[in-house]
Amino acid sequence: MTTLLESTQKAPFTRNSPVFKAILVTLLFIQVFLLACLSWSTSPNRTEVGHIGAAVYLWHTGKLDVFHVNPPLVRVVAGAPIALLCNPKYDFTGYSPRPQDRSE
Repeated sequence: MTTLLESTQKAPFTRNSPVFKAILVTLLFIQVFLLACLSWSTSPNRTEVGHIGAAVYLWHTGKLDVFHVNPPLVRVVAGAPIALLCNPKYDFTGYSPRPQDRSE
């Protein structure tokens, strides 16, 4: 026989209760929504091609004059797999290091 004190000390919900599952599913949907918003706002942009090209140029020539509006460390790290593993073919004959000729 249970007393009144034992019956009132039960937890409001357990792992198998519908309330716990609803809270868990709601938190998971909120997490997925926030991750989707973050990936939408920080995804690669239209200048990504310029950064990768500058990284390959930096790895092959050692010069920092291509796309030098940003620090070179990110370019070095991001371009390492492409420059070292893919051995890309590039043609920089039309390149000019003069700042007046840059399109940015």
